[in-house]
Amino acid sequence: MFEVQLDGQTSWILTDRSAGGRNSTLSPSPSNSRTDLGVSSSSNTAYDRIVVPAFGKHDTILLWINDDPVTACSLKIRSNVSFSLADLAGLLPLVAAQATNYNPFAKQCYWYARAVYESIKRKYPSEETRGDAYDRRGKHAKLLPVPCKVSENELKLIQGAWLTRIEEIAGVETISQMRENTRSAEDRARTAEERLQHERCAAEESKRAAEESKRAAEESKRAAEESKRAAEESKCAALKSETDAEQAKRNEANAREAVEEERRNTEEARRNEEEARRNEEEARRNEAEEKRKCLELEAELREMRKVLKP
Repeated sequence: MFEVQLDGQTSWILTDRSAGGRNSTLSPSPSNSRTDLGVSSSSNTAYDRIVVPAFGKHDTILLWINDDPVTACSLKIRSNVSFSLADLAGLLPLVAAQATNYNPFAKQCYWYARAVYESIKRKYPSEETRGDAYDRRGKHAKLLPVPCKVSENELKLIQGAWLTRIEEIAGVETISQMRENTRSAEDRARTAEERLQHERCAAEESKRAAEESKRAAEESKRAAEESKRAAEESKCAALKSETDAEQAKRNEANAREAVEEERRNTEEARRNEEEARRNEEEARRNEAEEKRKCLELEAELREMRKVLKP
């Protein structure tokens, strides 16, 4: 049995090896659950399991074994070393493969638990602490010695296969990674949608600005035409007032001013019209550029939606 401490929480994991293959059972019971070495010395198919009762709570462990567990030895793996549940899951079948047949005198549950422990100890940098029950390792409930030695060759074979299995596991995309990738793709699609909406709004704003400039140019043009008409009216008034020289002079002066004002207004109208023309051309260019950006963003969005389509 293993006690696992992670992030300040303690869980209990029960290892079990029994005879009879998958037809054998392991059920929680307060009755005697220890291996009876006197049952048989013949070998048959082994059935290896890892049990985590009720999320590994200590109280529920007592439903599976007949005593209160004591610590034989423990490993403190360094904090900068990653040892995941996937790594442990990759190890267990490799240990079982070293002895597919159950033998109560050599390849029983004691051997299985020790092989798992020694493999972890060899693979990961750690500190071993011996507990109160260290001297009772590999002994039956009646304190009878039980052969459970794990050979050096077995450990080497397990280590080699385990390294390969860990590399295979590292290349497999987990459910959480799949969910994260899906969320990332959805975020990118949402960002693209927002950018597309922003570009559309910018295009509309540029179009409205161009229309405003065009209206302003038209108003300036109308003002210039009105000034021109006023100048002509003043000129006509000057001609009609020839009998009154002083009045004619004043009218003429007014006409000159009106003409000058007309010239200024005409020049202003011309500048406004030119500015409006430039603004209109700029608006057309902006609108074409925004359309091009919108098309690119829509194409990108369609590609993202294809990726997200189940």
